[in-house]
Amino acid sequence: MSHSISAFQAAYIGIEVLIALVSVPGNVLVIWAVKMNQALRDATFCFIASLAVADVAVGALVIPLAILINVGPQTYFHTCLMVACPVLILTQSSILALLAIAVDRYLRVKIPLRYKTVVTPRRAAVAIAGCWILSLVVGLTPMFGWNNLRQVETAWAANGSTGEPVIKCEFEKVISMEYMVYFNFFVWVLPPLLLMVLIYLEVFYLIRKQLSKKVSASSSDPQKYYGKELKIAKSLALILFLFALSWLPLHILNCITLFCPTCHKPTILIYIAIFLTHGNSAMNPIVYAFRIQKFRVTFLKIWNDHFRCRPEPPIDEDLPEEKKVARSSTGQESRSIGHQLRGFCTFGNDRVRMPALLTLGNPGLYLRERQKEWSRNHFSHLFYSSPAPRGAPSPGECGSVAAGLKHPPRGSTEPSVPQASQEPGV
Repeated sequence: MSHSISAFQAAYIGIEVLIALVSVPGNVLVIWAVKMNQALRDATFCFIASLAVADVAVGALVIPLAILINVGPQTYFHTCLMVACPVLILTQSSILALLAIAVDRYLRVKIPLRYKTVVTPRRAAVAIAGCWILSLVVGLTPMFGWNNLRQVETAWAANGSTGEPVIKCEFEKVISMEYMVYFNFFVWVLPPLLLMVLIYLEVFYLIRKQLSKKVSASSSDPQKYYGKELKIAKSLALILFLFALSWLPLHILNCITLFCPTCHKPTILIYIAIFLTHGNSAMNPIVYAFRIQKFRVTFLKIWNDHFRCRPEPPIDEDLPEEKKVARSSTGQESRSIGHQLRGFCTFGNDRVRMPALLTLGNPGLYLRERQKEWSRNHFSHLFYSSPAPRGAPSPGECGSVAAGLKHPPRGSTEPSVPQASQEPGV
């Protein structure tokens, strides 16, 4: 039997380490993305960043402590109690962050025209701070006296021992099940989850109603605005569903422990419930990457810029407004020209490959600049007024690789080499 338990413990530790290795980098990436992309700076994504901070702490702090508790070291009672409390704090912080996200999405669809005046960055910061302060109060309540110290002291004294009790550190030995069920679950977990379900049902109802009536919103295109809100709401509702799926089994087991002390709980079920609670921290970044385009684009940019050393163009949301307009107005033309750029351009006897980044800029300007550079290199000893030697490039020679660009025909008498008077500043 002891061998079986040891095998369970070894498998448990291995899975916990794997969860931590996924959770910590994934949620650090979420925080990095919110910091990097200006489009991820609204209240919803700030609450998501707060949720990611809690998930990072789960992977970096709670999981190592859970492994320590699983090994069962002999510690003083209050030392073990301090080890057990962080998971309560971080769980409560995650629940309140999810509730804040749900309320924020509700306000976005309920009062779209007044949303930015109601949900200001200052108020969002106050809400985040309030969530963490409340989480500390709820999670540290066992430290203030609602714990199993009296029962442990009674057993300690019955053995003839004195001083502060030394116990095998286990969660259920120090945390009161009355606290976990009546206070933590029935007050701070279950009601917020039910409230969030009602909020998201109302959000979906309002969005469907607005889409059917096509009511004007803060966007010039109501269908686009509410369609985007619907997609994000579905993604965040999925986050809520995964959270409930991950945490309810453990709370149900706690209820069984309190209301049916003689009932047998299979060890494997306890381990699975713990895996689900910790694994939830690793799920969220995966959902963001697959369901929310802004996160997906920013994740790819971070990967290319910092891990593949291939800098990407700025994310469109990071650009100033005038550059956004310029990019949107010229984007289609640049793409159509870019698809036609193939092969090489000929400058005299030189063949120059067209760079890939040319599709993001102005091909015509690029060709003219290369023509000037070739002219300076090959005819610097001549006056600009001299006839252009045979073989000098003309804009027409690149017509085969940049179809549609404006250039003089091959038989044109326009000089191939730019004149100083015609090109001021050259």
